[in-house]
Amino acid sequence: MTSNTDHYGSFEQVTPYHDRGLLVFLRFDAFVKRNSPFAQTILNIIQSIACHFLLTVHKLVTLVQSDDAQLAFEPVGACPIILNLVERMNHLRQRYP
Repeated sequence: MTSNTDHYGSFEQVTPYHDRGLLVFLRFDAFVKRNSPFAQTILNIIQSIACHFLLTVHKLVTLVQSDDAQLAFEPVGACPIILNLVERMNHLRQRYP
């Protein structure tokens, strides 16, 4: 596992097998605050690569963690970014007190 940390947040790449990949972005909101269009572009690139991997029988999973409940993105590829049930409930509570 490799890890890179700086004032933009942190990024970890875990690839134990040649046909599988996992990208983990921690504190992605810190990166978005510095350069939101580039952060959106990164997610689009990862989505494109993940689709290509599926066509070649490889797998790429990307997990994006944020400390900002208000953080929102444009759809990535043709898919909206979906929060898990607990995060979705917190996200709605933040918008409608």
